[in-house]
Amino acid sequence: MLYISIIGHRLYHETLIRWSLYILIYNFLRILTLRNYALLHNVKIIKKKFLVHL
Repeated sequence: MLYISIIGHRLYHETLIRWSLYILIYNFLRILTLRNYALLHNVKIIKKKFLVHL
């Protein structure tokens, strides 16, 4: 019984660690993509302003 609970506990911890890693990676990628979109958007705005000034 104790052996089974130890295995279960270990599996639980492994899945927990795996999921937390997945979540971290997902959030990191999402932040990067959002930042890239923001940069692209800013570049477009700057280009528009620059063209207007020309």
